[in-house]
Amino acid sequence: MTPIWKTRPLLCELLLAAVLSGIYFWFVQDYAVGILGNNTNGEIFSACSVPAYYLSGIEDVWKGRLAGLLLSGGLFDFMLNHTAGSLSAYAFVFGLYQAGWLFLLFLVIILSLRRAWLINLGIFAGVMYDFFPASGLYVYPWDIPATLFFTLAALLFERRQMALMILAVAVGCFYKETVLICALLVFFATQWPWWRRLVTFGALVTIYVLGKKILLHQLHVHAAALSMNDAKTVGQVLQTWLLVANLKTLCSWRGLYDVFANAGTMTAVLLLGWRKRFLPYLLLILAFLAGQLMYGSFLEFRIFMQILPLSLILLSETWPGSPVTPAASNNPRLEILLANRRPLAAIAILLTVFSIVFTAGRYWAILDQCDSDQKTNRYVQSDAAIRERETFSSWCQHAVDDTHLRWTETLEDSAEQQKLKAAADWFQYMYVENESTLGRILQTAKRYPEALPHYRITMALTVKSETNSPMVDNNLAWYFATVGDPQLRNGPEAMELARQACVATQYREPAMVGTLAVAYAETGDFTNAIKYCRQARELARTQSQTNLMEENDRLLKLYESGHAWHETVPAGPRPKGAS
Repeated sequence: MTPIWKTRPLLCELLLAAVLSGIYFWFVQDYAVGILGNNTNGEIFSACSVPAYYLSGIEDVWKGRLAGLLLSGGLFDFMLNHTAGSLSAYAFVFGLYQAGWLFLLFLVIILSLRRAWLINLGIFAGVMYDFFPASGLYVYPWDIPATLFFTLAALLFERRQMALMILAVAVGCFYKETVLICALLVFFATQWPWWRRLVTFGALVTIYVLGKKILLHQLHVHAAALSMNDAKTVGQVLQTWLLVANLKTLCSWRGLYDVFANAGTMTAVLLLGWRKRFLPYLLLILAFLAGQLMYGSFLEFRIFMQILPLSLILLSETWPGSPVTPAASNNPRLEILLANRRPLAAIAILLTVFSIVFTAGRYWAILDQCDSDQKTNRYVQSDAAIRERETFSSWCQHAVDDTHLRWTETLEDSAEQQKLKAAADWFQYMYVENESTLGRILQTAKRYPEALPHYRITMALTVKSETNSPMVDNNLAWYFATVGDPQLRNGPEAMELARQACVATQYREPAMVGTLAVAYAETGDFTNAIKYCRQARELARTQSQTNLMEENDRLLKLYESGHAWHETVPAGPRPKGAS
């Protein structure tokens, strides 16, 4: 009797992929919130949730990875709308998101290569290594999708399906900008003249740079076009502190982890993979390594995940019967599958359509609630929108109480304590953020007395948790300086809060320096109001924040004429000093 793995290889490989994805799903749920002292996993996953939206609050380099953020935010909202909002429900959708993308990566390998099960086992071993404590335990919504599109682009290029390869790069770079490295493959498209290769490469770079700029501008979120090192100027892009730190790591005992563990397959392929046919892919790996040396932290093993499948594919060509170039097979059905371009093309098209359609829908949902101009005014003045925020705040507060209660009941399990402590910290952070946002919404809706308690709750919570939150100080200062009800204004308190926010940010945030100018104007000190308004304008100019530049120009004229700015003054649209 013929063994099932010979008669049904595809079925066996799919079954193995499902099992490996299930194991990953089980492991990754424990890190849905984050780890003790670092709650970034949860903060990033929900950054584009509609009721908990705070995309502007994350690092610049992450803002352009909009596709993954929109998808994870959509799952987070689905969890809020269809469950009681427990920590277990959140962990489930977090794990489902990560494991789902991993299964798709396995599927691409299965549909493309012979002996895919060996390569998939290697990929699984690599991603599971990210759960070692030394790796930092970061799990972000863009890592596995970017790995999938990076691998897909290389496989499509191998089959010379250039149109689909270009499409995969164009979509994948909005999950993570490093997918753009695959644009280098067009220079190896020997069937094209050089002018066409140059134009295609330039077009892909332009799509990402302009696309990121336009999308974030519509959301009123500022991020530099090239935001490595969270840079806002060319000089900051060229800073070498991370390069020096990575080189020091490589020269230490810790460097052995980086060379032979998380980047082990990359090291192996760079040592053993120098074949003429591999040159395009080795160029990708070298370009990726150079970028990580300059802008990635070698202390985070996850950064090398993106080239793990490609490295394994290249190494596997040393096996009898190349998995990349189909060879003779005893299984005619499998041979047809390997020779056929349709399965890979179909999944490339489906992934592209899914990414564009779903993320576009999420993008417009976020745009409709974004705190800006007429769109926001229509949104925030509706009682339904305010109730949505209040419901989310109540849910977060309940989650904080629940996790704190369970934390105190598990004194015998220190590991469980740490998980619950991290969960409580994250929900507390979300509660604070949402109370602050709710205050701004009510203020924009001119429901001034209702807004103040939410600002006060936010302030009390940050003081209680001993967290430094200049944004909280800034928002409350803006309220006291500009609120439309004269009885609620408090110039001295506004000035003190605004000064605290500026000191905490070293007077480098134009919105906060602008708030300080507004507070000085409210107290009648127009000399300092003019001084700090000019400083805010100059900061906005150096950071390419044209909207803030224009707003400070209008406010400067107001201060020079001896008038403070209040929300009831009909002198132009409301400035965005409260960010």
